Amino acid sequence: ITAREMYYEGELRTGPQGRSHYRAIVQEMARQVMAVHPNLFKGMMIDLSDYSLSRRESEKWTDQKRKELGV
Repeated sequence: ITAREMYYEGELRTGPQGRSHYRAIVQEMARQVMAVHPNLFKGMMIDLSDYSLSRRESEKWTDQKRKELGV
């Protein structure tokens, strides 16, 4: 993976809209590259928050809408 790809993946996949298992993997990748190359990755915007509960609420809402629509 290139530095450009890491920036893109890190910023895209660690936000609240990302799935929790994917977010955890990318967060760990970011921690490791920042430990090895801190100057190169100091501008990377990584969200290290845990959104697992809020994501589940969103999925419950989607499930309810599907039931209502008969999908």
